[in-house]
Amino acid sequence: PLKKALFLSVFHAVSSFCNAGITLSHFTTHTHFASNYALLIVTSCLMLAGSLGFFVWWEVGNYCKNRIQKKRYPWSLVTKLSLIGSAA
Repeated sequence: PLKKALFLSVFHAVSSFCNAGITLSHFTTHTHFASNYALLIVTSCLMLAGSLGFFVWWEVGNYCKNRIQKKRYPWSLVTKLSLIGSAA
């Protein structure tokens, strides 16, 4: 049913963003979806976005806005460490 599908999709999106690892499916883990690459890519992107945090995304947004306006934007130490650590 549509309501259940929407609830499960929102729940799993929030769970992935928060790196909670909680699932409501009748399976015990997500191993049944190991060959579903679309699900794995979306889940990985949500986990990466959630692990960086809102402050880092706010600074990245300000950097992009200032870059368009040809202005210089200094990164904070937290953002530098988060982006370098995630890239590594």
